Amino acid sequence: MALESNKPSVEAFFFKRMLQFCLGISIINIVGNIYVGLDFIVNIKWLVLIPTSVVGLRHVENSKVRPWIQAVVYSLVIFFFIPSGWKTTGGHNYLTLGYVLLVAMSIGFLLKGKMRIFFAGMEFLVFIVLVHLQYNAPNFVSRVPKEMHVMDLMIQTPIIFFSVVYMATAFAEAWRDERRRLEIYSELLEEQNIKLYHISKTDELTGLYNRRYLFEKLESCVKLGKESTIVMMDIDDFKYINDEYGHLKGDEVIVKVSQTIRETVGDAGMVGRYGGDEFVIILKSKEDLHAKMLTEKIQNKVQNLQLGLSKSITVSGGIAHLDASKGLDNALSSADEIMYWVKQNGKGRIVDDSDILVTRSEAIS
Repeated sequence: MALESNKPSVEAFFFKRMLQFCLGISIINIVGNIYVGLDFIVNIKWLVLIPTSVVGLRHVENSKVRPWIQAVVYSLVIFFFIPSGWKTTGGHNYLTLGYVLLVAMSIGFLLKGKMRIFFAGMEFLVFIVLVHLQYNAPNFVSRVPKEMHVMDLMIQTPIIFFSVVYMATAFAEAWRDERRRLEIYSELLEEQNIKLYHISKTDELTGLYNRRYLFEKLESCVKLGKESTIVMMDIDDFKYINDEYGHLKGDEVIVKVSQTIRETVGDAGMVGRYGGDEFVIILKSKEDLHAKMLTEKIQNKVQNLQLGLSKSITVSGGIAHLDASKGLDNALSSADEIMYWVKQNGKGRIVDDSDILVTRSEAIS
C-alpha cells in the first residue's frame, strides 16, 4: 500500500482553502460594495487582502515560509481589516460581529501554540478597543444610511453564513484526509511489524527459524516443564563442497537440505538453522522410535537430492531428550557430543545415546 508523498499537510491544506476563500470573498465584497454604493474607502481592506492571498497561495506548502505568511495575514485582518470594517460599516452590528467570530474560528482551526494564543488575544483586545471607541468617541464610526445598511446586510449575511459552512467543510475534509492517511500509516506499520517479526525469528538464507528463536522456544519448553526431543545434525564434508564447488553451490546445498528437512518434519516439530551447515529439530514427541523413523526419512531424502555433485551428500546428527531435570544446556551438549561421535565413527547417521552404548558394547565383545 503506497502513500502519496506529495500530499500536503493538514495545516497547508486548510490554510490554502482559507486563502482561496479570502481571495473569493474579497472579490465578492468589492462587487457588492460597489453595487450597494458604499464609499470606495470601504474596499481598501479587500484590495489589500487580494495580493496578500495571492502571495500566500504561492508559498502555502513551504513549511518554513507558511508561519510568516500566516502572521502577516492575521496581522492585516486583526489590525487593519476588522478596525476598517468596524469604522466604515457603522461599528457594532451583526456583520462586524460575524466577521470577528469568523476570524476567531480560523485562528482556532489553523494556528497552534503561542501563535494561536497571541492572535486570539490580539483579536479580543482589538475588539475591546473598538467597542470602547464606538461608545466613547462617537465620531470614530461612519454613519451608514438605513437603506444602504439593509442592502449591505442582505449581501454580507449570506457571505458570512456560507463562509462558516465553507470553513467547517474545509476543516472536516482536512481532518478526514488526515485520518485516512493515519489509517494507511497504521496499516503500513502493521505490515512492517509483521515483516520485522518474521525477520527476527527466521534465517535469511533458508527461511528456517534462526538460532535466537530456537533458544527462545527451547527455554520456554524448560520453563513450562514440557518434554521434547532435540535432533542436531549437519551436512557431512560440507567444507569440501565449498572448496570444490564454491560458496554459491554451498548455499544451494544448504537451502535444498533445509527444505528437505522442513518438509519431512512437517507438523511433527519445528526446524531451525543453528549456524553454518548445522540444523536443529525440536520434536513434539519424546519417543525414541518416532525420532529415529523421522531422521531415517530425512537421511534417505537428503541422499537422493539431485544437486549436481560428484557424490550424494549425507547428514550426521545426534538425538537428545529435553526435560526440566536435564536442562537446556545439558540437552544441547548431549546432542552435540553424539553428533561429534558420529562424525568420528563413519558419518552418515543420526543416533542417540542408546545407539552409542550398543556400538561400544559390540566393540568390546
